[in-house]
Amino acid sequence: MGNAQDTKDQFVVEKSDLSFKTWLAKPYISDELRQQLLKSNVLLLPQENFREGTGIIFPIGTDEIFSDLRENAPDDVCIDILIEDSDYKEIALFSDPLIILGGFIVTSIVAPIFVNLLSDYLIKKRLIQKTASQIRIEILVEGNKETTRVFYEGSVSDFYKTVYPVVESISLQSKELKELPSNGNE
Repeated sequence: MGNAQDTKDQFVVEKSDLSFKTWLAKPYISDELRQQLLKSNVLLLPQENFREGTGIIFPIGTDEIFSDLRENAPDDVCIDILIEDSDYKEIALFSDPLIILGGFIVTSIVAPIFVNLLSDYLIKKRLIQKTASQIRIEILVEGNKETTRVFYEGSVSDFYKTVYPVVESISLQSKELKELPSNGNE
């Protein structure tokens, strides 16, 4: 779906085969790190095979986003990054005015909180005040039975009002499914 004012804007919501389980099974994740990441309900995801020879990389600024999210997250939101510390590499993946925030996977329960945290980060960074600034982000929201991919490329100022209602809806649907009896006799 595009924005009528700017045909470059993209907003896509679709099912995904990716999950916490598939990401945690990556060969570059050690057993020790995997055990630590199992406690997370938000993971920052690397880009794999971005360019030949780059390997596993993150967009420039990922470390700052990671630190800010962790610092401001409530106690029940456990945020981590899907990479060994020694393998962490950033690469500049933006061209003015596009800022690439990267990929994330979140549980449906904390997805609305995550979008709030990220929106607060963007406001603090004063990105929202630059009306020409565009961001690109992919959020995988894992519910009880499926994962939904939410891809947004558009103005920073429209991020929250576009993405929040979708992740909130996914979160509410997951809560409703969880509360349903397992069979008709209960």
